[in-house]
Amino acid sequence: NKRAARRHRRDVKMGAGASTDYASVAQALDDGHSQVNIERHLTNSCTKEIEAINKAFGTDEDRPATAVACGRAAQRALDGLGFEVNNMVFANSTSRDEFTREHHWWAYLEGRATDVVSETPAPTFDIGGLGGMLAAGKTGLELVASHALEKVGAIFLFFGPHVGCDEEGRMGFVTHAGQDAPAPCGAAAAQAVEWAKKNKGATPKDADDQQMDKVRAVALKNLEAIKDADAPPAAAPAPAEGEEEAAEPVVVEAPAKNGAVVMAEALYQATYE
Repeated sequence: NKRAARRHRRDVKMGAGASTDYASVAQALDDGHSQVNIERHLTNSCTKEIEAINKAFGTDEDRPATAVACGRAAQRALDGLGFEVNNMVFANSTSRDEFTREHHWWAYLEGRATDVVSETPAPTFDIGGLGGMLAAGKTGLELVASHALEKVGAIFLFFGPHVGCDEEGRMGFVTHAGQDAPAPCGAAAAQAVEWAKKNKGATPKDADDQQMDKVRAVALKNLEAIKDADAPPAAAPAPAEGEEEAAEPVVVEAPAKNGAVVMAEALYQATYE
């Protein structure tokens, strides 16, 4: 069987350069590597990015930081609640960006990449659009619910926007495959912000770009907060009269939360509205 076949495959430890040996996490799993080792390798190779993300969003450094870890945590939560993952319906409302689907991370919430691979995995619905905003609408959600009722009536809905982080820890940028330099990420959110700066007070209305209109509306609503977050840090105050100038220059760091982070948080909040 498939589990036995995995045991007889070559035993290779995840280490330096391992990320270049596999095109995806699924390949490493199929080659016999454990999720724990893959998670450790990914975390160790992205320490600067993870630190920047935790600072920007005020998240705990002990939280799961990789797709593998998030999937395992979700799986444990579902098991603890008494749900059988193969009897659930999964709804994924993330962006269409390749980074949100690159390593098939959604499979970790379906049990497809665990030690037990089901021959009849739970159905999955991709219902997200630009910016991670819900694109399915009420009708789409009703259809998802109808499939859930055919199972046990349980739906696992994951939603949210994404924001890039490059190797220098700069939020809102990432180097895509085939590119030599970092580019804005998420691109739709960045374009919406630029549109809002040029069209302040306008009403987004493009019949051929309705999803983008929703993202533009969020950018318009939060434009001032976005601009404030991107403003350069204030210079260190000059010494008062009679005070000696400091021997060491005062370094004023830019805030961890920039406009890209503010926009991502605004898109997340807009899902509730």
